[in-house]
Amino acid sequence: MDFSKLFDLSGRVAIVTGGNGGLGLGMA
Repeated sequence: MDFSKLFDLSGRVAIVTGGNGGLGLGMA
């Protein structure tokens, strides 16, 4: 598991979704 890739992906997804910011915050 590449954490850097995972974090980058989750970050992009969090920005794209926006509405589901809670998920991004939980991950971060």
